[in-house]
Amino acid sequence: MPSPRLDENAFKQRFRSQFKDRAFAPLTAELDKIAQAAWEAYEHSRKSPHTRKAGPEFADPDYKLSVDWIAAREAVQAGAAET
Repeated sequence: MPSPRLDENAFKQRFRSQFKDRAFAPLTAELDKIAQAAWEAYEHSRKSPHTRKAGPEFADPDYKLSVDWIAAREAVQAGAAET
């Protein structure tokens, strides 16, 4: 089975397809820079660029967790406490 990962050219084509409106034409250089940054994040599998240590309530308190995941967990816990 072929890899589902995109190569750089396919990734950037897909990314840039979101900006076909003429209003983006003057921003080509900026979009190229953003596309490159997005490609580098994709290439290195940086799904959670913002992390912090898990904390004492976890088995491995030094493990780095996504701050988005932590916020979602806290929201679920707060919702469960309300019921």
